[in-house]
Amino acid sequence: MGSDTLYEELVAAAAQVPNLDFRGFVPPNEVDRYYARAALLVCTSTVEGFPNTFLHAWGRGKPVVSTYDPGDIIRKQDFGLTASSVGEVADAIRGLWGAPQRSEEIGRRANRYVQEHHHPDVIIGQLEELFARR
Repeated sequence: MGSDTLYEELVAAAAQVPNLDFRGFVPPNEVDRYYARAALLVCTSTVEGFPNTFLHAWGRGKPVVSTYDPGDIIRKQDFGLTASSVGEVADAIRGLWGAPQRSEEIGRRANRYVQEHHHPDVIIGQLEELFARR
């Protein structure tokens, strides 16, 4: 099956879900507005590197519910919840949705992490130091 065929099948399947708004490709300069409106990020991938989607969500103060936890960062830093089944994902979403103060605290902690470790000013400073040593 070609990727175009798979994409068309996904679009058709998504159209059958009444509370799903499938956007397809979103240009990078427009992505942040979706994170700003979101309550949380759900990641159902089973294998990733370190997803940029996590940084986008955390940078906007949003918790993550994920089936994949790179380096156990979600669990260790309490940046959201992890799950291993569809039922656990649903339970985690309901749990965060029903506890707005907890979600906000997770979001603040995650945002602070992004600002301290992944903000462009931090990264540029690290790159400048690296290049200065070369």
